[in-house]
Amino acid sequence: MSYSNNANAIKALLIDYIENGNLIEDCVYGNELFYGTKKRQTDLLAVNGYTTAFEIKSKNDDFRKTREQLNDYKKVFDFQYLVAHCSHEEKALKILKPNEGFILLDDDGTFSIRRHPKIIVKQSKVEILNTMPLSFLKKHFKVHQRYKTVTDVRKHLESRSLNDLKTALRSFLRERLIPRNNVFREEKGTVTHFEDLKFLVSFPDIIV
Repeated sequence: MSYSNNANAIKALLIDYIENGNLIEDCVYGNELFYGTKKRQTDLLAVNGYTTAFEIKSKNDDFRKTREQLNDYKKVFDFQYLVAHCSHEEKALKILKPNEGFILLDDDGTFSIRRHPKIIVKQSKVEILNTMPLSFLKKHFKVHQRYKTVTDVRKHLESRSLNDLKTALRSFLRERLIPRNNVFREEKGTVTHFEDLKFLVSFPDIIV
């Protein structure tokens, strides 16, 4: 399979690149994880002490909604990278902002880091809260029982600091992703295959 034409093949290659000591240390991964009020999906998410989202564009991918996708990532996650086939370099440079990371992929499967991202400090409380389900929010924040609906709970928690909400988000993601990553690491071989990504896909219980 050509790395250049398949986003899942690029994801698998990117995971191995990270696992070999590049970009991020000691992280767990989420594949196609739902987040925010629009319930968009991350292409790939890495979580350690921070959250890092990767938007991946293969050679044949449409670039028209890329700016919108990157804007949505910035509302929830700490860092973001655009990972694009080298044929998209000119288009990518036109839309990328200075705090966004940029990685190019050559036809031979080689990554080239063009720019590391800067941390995003002004995420949206609403978008972060809508990434976590009611059951987790009530448990993590010990929400009083008078707040019954998910709308009531999330509205109540908007008064918490952004740092509190970001800490909760990381706890939520690690709680749900670590078991899946354990299976992923047990099942995959020495090299990640795109079919191994199914072990990292989010389940409906984390998008309520």
